[in-house]
Amino acid sequence: VTTPAQVGSDVSTVLWLLGLALVLGLLADIILTGLLTVVIGRGVLGQELTMGQAWNLARNRLASVLGVTVLIWVIFLLMWVPYGVILTVLILAKLTGLAVAWGILAFLGTLVAQVVAYVRFSLAAPVVVLEQLGPVNALRRSWRLAGGSFWRLFGILLLTVIIVLFAGAVLQIPFDLGRHFLGQASVAGIILAGVGGIIVGAITRPVLAGVTVLLYLDMRMRKEGLD
Repeated sequence: VTTPAQVGSDVSTVLWLLGLALVLGLLADIILTGLLTVVIGRGVLGQELTMGQAWNLARNRLASVLGVTVLIWVIFLLMWVPYGVILTVLILAKLTGLAVAWGILAFLGTLVAQVVAYVRFSLAAPVVVLEQLGPVNALRRSWRLAGGSFWRLFGILLLTVIIVLFAGAVLQIPFDLGRHFLGQASVAGIILAGVGGIIVGAITRPVLAGVTVLLYLDMRMRKEGLD
């Protein structure tokens, strides 16, 4: 018979493993972004680098890449604050019609605003690594570089994300099958899923990171004559 203590222990273990998988995934993403930005950025400019040279150039910028990533997520979360506050006030005031209208229209508006912000901030990581700027200045620089090319950048990034998600879903199938046989809620199943997520991410993330770097270089060529 499973006791409440055992259930609590299993839940804690699962949460701990999920948190560890998220942290490892984020660290892998940061390192890959830094390394790929250096390698592709210098490669386009005709400079060949070894992995050791790329690491030496990128490692000092990894903290800034993490900082700009966290800052973007904070901005995205803050964008939902007015929506949530106003919706709560309307519900508490029992203004049902206005609450429903605001809930739908403001949700769509905030979603559109986030898409615009994502596209305009998408070049921030390459800026951090290649231009040696801090997170805040990198966001400003990315916003300026992406200005006037929203739909072009949006289309390319959307297509890339679709390809990455599809490839990731296919690559994740063996790990999902293994977790099914081991047990969805078992510790072994959770570990296998976490390992699978890291492996799949290591394969798919470079695609998005590489496209982002190329878009950054493309925008500099178009706007600043980098070519």
